[in-house]
Amino acid sequence: MVLSFVMSLFDPLGLLSPFTVLGWMLLQDIWRMGCDWDEKIDRESFRKWIKWAKLLPEIKTFRISRSYFGNARSDEVHDIQLHVFTDASETAYGCVAFLRAVVRGEIMCTLIMSRAKVAPLKLVSIPRLELQAAVLGARLTRTVRENHSLTIGKQCIWTDAQTVLSWIRSDQRNYKKYVGFRIGEILSLTKLTDWYWVPTKLNIADQLTKWGNELDLSSNSSWVRGPAFLYQSEEKWPRKCMPPANTTEELHVHLLLHDICLPGQFIDPSRFSKWTVLVRTVASVIRFASNCRRKVRKQPIETLRATDRQKKILERMASVLSVRVPFQQEEYKRAESHLLRMAQADSYGPELKVLMHNKDRPVTEWLSLEKSCCLYKLSPFLDETNVVRMEGRTERAKYLPFDLRFPIILPAENAVTKLLAHHYHSKFGHGYRETVKNELKQKYLIPKVDALVRRVSSSCMWCKVQRNKPHCPRMAPLPVQRLAPYLRPFSHVGVDYLGPFEVTVNRHVEKR
Repeated sequence: MVLSFVMSLFDPLGLLSPFTVLGWMLLQDIWRMGCDWDEKIDRESFRKWIKWAKLLPEIKTFRISRSYFGNARSDEVHDIQLHVFTDASETAYGCVAFLRAVVRGEIMCTLIMSRAKVAPLKLVSIPRLELQAAVLGARLTRTVRENHSLTIGKQCIWTDAQTVLSWIRSDQRNYKKYVGFRIGEILSLTKLTDWYWVPTKLNIADQLTKWGNELDLSSNSSWVRGPAFLYQSEEKWPRKCMPPANTTEELHVHLLLHDICLPGQFIDPSRFSKWTVLVRTVASVIRFASNCRRKVRKQPIETLRATDRQKKILERMASVLSVRVPFQQEEYKRAESHLLRMAQADSYGPELKVLMHNKDRPVTEWLSLEKSCCLYKLSPFLDETNVVRMEGRTERAKYLPFDLRFPIILPAENAVTKLLAHHYHSKFGHGYRETVKNELKQKYLIPKVDALVRRVSSSCMWCKVQRNKPHCPRMAPLPVQRLAPYLRPFSHVGVDYLGPFEVTVNRHVEKR
C-alpha cells in the first residue's frame, strides 16, 4: 500500500519534492528493515506513514504561477540570475533552483524545479553525500540553462558544506577516485566563481533532506518564493571567506617505499634462445655500466650543452666498446645473479620487498609473509647477492655444497628459468629427463620441475631430429597366384631380375 501510494505521485519538475522525498525515505526504511510485501510495517514506520499522510492537505493548497514573473513583459524583466541550493543528510540529498530578476524596479524570485534522492543503503559519509548533492546541483544548473531562452547573466550555487568548497578549489588528482571524478564533473559544468557558502538556516534545500522540517507549500512560502536574503542587495547576502584548499578529507594515500628497489628488466630474456648468450649479453651491459662510471671525468656531462653532451656520451661508449677483454668468472657470476634476481622480482615482487625490508632490521621489526603467498612454506631468505634461497634442515651439513643446502627459488613460468632448463638439457647430452631434473635440483628449487623439463625436452629441435623415425609406406596386397588354394608348389614361378642377362654361345665346328 505504501509503495503504490507513493509511486502514484507524478512530479517531473520536483515542485513537491519536500513532500515526495519523505515517502521515498519511508520506503527505504521499510526495505532496510527487511519487511516482506505481505507483512505489516513496524510501529516506527507506521508513525511516519501517518505523519506523511497528514501532510496531504498541504498539496491541495499548493498553487504556482504558470509564468515566472506574472504578467510582466520581457522588456520589463532585467538582471536575471539563477540560484541553486544544495544540501545533504544521512537519509537524502537534493537541490532546488530559483530565478531572481528585477521586474519593474522590484526584486522577484520564483521556483523553477528541484531534484531529490534518497541516500544509498550502504552507509556513506556526510561529506560524500554533500559532494553528491553538489554534483546534482551542477547538473540541474546545466539543465535549466539549456532549456530556457532567458538571458541569465549570473548563476550562483549555494552550499553549506565547507569540505565540498575546499575540494572544488583543490587539485582533484590528490584525492580518491570517488571524490576526484565528481570534482572533475563539477568543474566541467560550472566555474569556481559560481560557488558560494550559505548558512544552514538560510539553505532552502534543507527541506529536502529531513523529516523534522515543517512543510509549507503555500504561495508565499520560502519554498515557492525563495529565501529572504535573495530579495536584498548583493552586499547583504551571506558572506564568508572560502575555506582553504587541499583539505585532508578523502585525501589519496600514497605508498612510498624509498629504501626498497627491485632490479629492473633492462633485457628481455624471451628474445634469446640460449642461456650462455643471455649471460654474456648481461655481462656486457654490466661491464659497460661499470666502465662508464669509472671513466667519468672531472667535468660532469650535465654541465655541457646538449650537442657537446651527446658527443661526450658517444665518445665514451665508443671507447668502452672498443676494448675487447675476455670476461672473467666473477663477471659471469654477477650476470647470472642479476638474471636470477630479475626472474624472482618478476614473479615474487611483494614477497621480495618484505624480505628486503627484513634483511637489515632486527627480528622484532620483521614483516611476516602472507599465508596465501607461494613462498610462505619455503622459509625464504636473501643471501649476500640478494638472491632468494630456501632454508632447509641440512643447514648444518658443512660437507655439502652451499647451493645444495640452500637452493635458489625460481618461478617455473619465467623465461629465465626456461632458458636455464634448456641449457641443462643441452649440457647433459639431450639425455634422460631424470638426469636433467637431478642436476637442476642440485642448485635450484623450481616448482613443477617435471612439467618444465618435459616441455623443454618436447620443444628441443635437436631431440626432434635425432629421435625422428622414417615413415614406412603401406605394403601392397599379395598377388592372386599366391593366395589361390589347392595348387601344387611351384605352379607359378617368377624371377625378379634387373637388367639383361649376358649369354655366351659356343659353336662346335667339325673338321673335314
